[in-house]
Amino acid sequence: MQKLQVGQLVCSNQGRDAGRLYIVVEILDEEFVRVSDGQKKPLSRSKKKNIKHLQKYNKFISKDLIAKLTNKKASDRELRFEVEDFKSQIEAE
Repeated sequence: MQKLQVGQLVCSNQGRDAGRLYIVVEILDEEFVRVSDGQKKPLSRSKKKNIKHLQKYNKFISKDLIAKLTNKKASDRELRFEVEDFKSQIEAE
């Protein structure tokens, strides 16, 4: 099983959202996590995903934003900025 952490960037491999980048916002159990991108899936409607259907990256959001996520004080705008920043890094490579 993959070990994912809150604040880790992932990409969906399965479903209608395949290829979309997300941030892990909550670990539900060993098989499922909740992900959000701050845009199509805001924090208020985060998506439940099977970890088998996610490609994980060794990239994490800032520690301050991880703390906000765990305290439920993060904003969709902050998540959107992090996802877009990572997307631009990937495209630059």
